Amino acid sequence: MTMVRTASTASERRAGAAAPSRGPRPGSHGEAQAPLRLVGRPRKRRARLSMGVLGTVTVVVVFFVLFGLAAFHIFLVQGQNRLDDLGRKRSGAEAEVMDLRYEVAVLESPERIVREAEAELGMVPGTGREYLSPEPVRLGQEPVTEDDPVVGPAEAG
Repeated sequence: MTMVRTASTASERRAGAAAPSRGPRPGSHGEAQAPLRLVGRPRKRRARLSMGVLGTVTVVVVFFVLFGLAAFHIFLVQGQNRLDDLGRKRSGAEAEVMDLRYEVAVLESPERIVREAEAELGMVPGTGREYLSPEPVRLGQEPVTEDDPVVGPAEAG
């Protein structure tokens, strides 16, 4: 029956008949009415919407911050690995330098030099020490030797 009433009301409006009056509205005494609007509901919806956007943005920012921290940690670990490798190489090089210094000290020792001279070169230790002192040479003058034809062996000494 509601449908019939709705249909007849719609046909009456088309025919130009005025809509039935429901009586005066409260607060309307011939004054112009202000347009009606909903106040509370859109604000709540915006608040919910902005809270949802804010929550999403917060989650995304936290994710990227944690991702950045993980990447930075990886960078630090790789740098530390490189430092550890360099430290191991340095320790190996220091050990090699110590071995080479020991080998040089052994090869330079006077006992080894005497032993090598006697065994391989056939040298024998001297019986005494003889010191030589050269005669001073004057500038512009050649040194006198025993083989000089002008000065004989008796005059050279």
